[in-house]
Amino acid sequence: MTNGGLRAGLPAGPITLGNVFELMPFENELVVLDAPGPVVQQLFDYAAHAKMAVSGATYTVTFDGLPKDIRIGGQPFDGNQNRTWPIAISDYLATGGDNMVFFKALSFRHTNVLLRTAIADHIRALTKAGQPVTARVEGRVKVN
Repeated sequence: MTNGGLRAGLPAGPITLGNVFELMPFENELVVLDAPGPVVQQLFDYAAHAKMAVSGATYTVTFDGLPKDIRIGGQPFDGNQNRTWPIAISDYLATGGDNMVFFKALSFRHTNVLLRTAIADHIRALTKAGQPVTARVEGRVKVN
């Protein structure tokens, strides 16, 4: 998700499907693309400019707005052109939305799952398990 991609907060107490529609009013599908090292670098360049968190990764934004110390899954990112990284993302972003044009040349695999459905299913699973819906700051982005 990009900054601003979620359009509302979730209320304290019971959460309705209507709340989930307010949070995610778009019909965006979750898709998976395989990004080569240079495209992953472009993603982090974009993310650093927006100070946007990337799931499964951490990095530091330098004084001049560049990403450094990028770690994916706890491992240092080396930008290897011969390796690809799977990225789960909305079809909107995968097709260049929000100026993520670096993804446009890549093909993606459909999951046939709407992001809203994934969110609602996760909330249902937590509720069924008797667990609260919580949020926390994970510290994925550090700014120098």
